[in-house]
Amino acid sequence: MTQPSPALLAWHARFMEALCARDANVYLAFLAPECTITINNALPTYAKAAIERVYSVYLALFKTLTADVLNIHGDEHSLSVEALLNYTLNDGSSEVVQCAWFLTRDDAGLITAVRVYGNASRVFKPFIPTAK
Repeated sequence: MTQPSPALLAWHARFMEALCARDANVYLAFLAPECTITINNALPTYAKAAIERVYSVYLALFKTLTADVLNIHGDEHSLSVEALLNYTLNDGSSEVVQCAWFLTRDDAGLITAVRVYGNASRVFKPFIPTAK
């Protein structure tokens, strides 16, 4: 695996700060207009405008988020990351989600695609339909 450059590590640190800041505009500034996000095996969300709608719902699910990056590999256009996402949910409980994501960036450094793997079902419970 390729070790990321100091510039790429700094970019990813800013990206993580944006994710944890819970500010949609700051986060969305990292995404290309045609960005695609796929979580596990769900259907992808296409385009920055659609991601913006989903992201605001996601932010309503928790009070705080911090991240511990465990591993990061890649180059200026393709990056893989393993991390622990530490959520404080609205009811005050805490959840830690171990996950990995793979992202690609265009020449301007904007994210064009993200694929996230992890079991965040306890965080996303409001999105999960219950069987009747």
